[in-house]
Amino acid sequence: MAELVLDPESHFPEELGIYFWLYPYWDQVSVRGCGYMVRWGTPPLVISILKFTPLAFMVTWNAHPGFTIPHTNLCDFIVGNGAAPVDLPLGFSNIPPQRYPEAPGDEGIVLHTPLAYIAERSK
Repeated sequence: MAELVLDPESHFPEELGIYFWLYPYWDQVSVRGCGYMVRWGTPPLVISILKFTPLAFMVTWNAHPGFTIPHTNLCDFIVGNGAAPVDLPLGFSNIPPQRYPEAPGDEGIVLHTPLAYIAERSK
């Protein structure tokens, strides 16, 4: 990943997925390298999450082909080395719950280190 960021001539690898969605909440979330499973018996998806108003991002690497992610993949819009401006679609419907995907509830499990954090707005 460092080479991708530091070398302006590098191209985005096919294994990389950068998904984004509208995030209309005050809390900020940062989780690096957690394991995300939605069904027992399937391989976990290794993801990193960064969420702050107005967008949330989920970075994946080499996702299992059977794993469906219901968000727009930023990598599908990258031309060449990613320096060219593009128009990105941003859906205002199908907004996931506030704690998705870091706390999936009954439909899955997420394993992460104590370095993950959530910054909440004080009341």
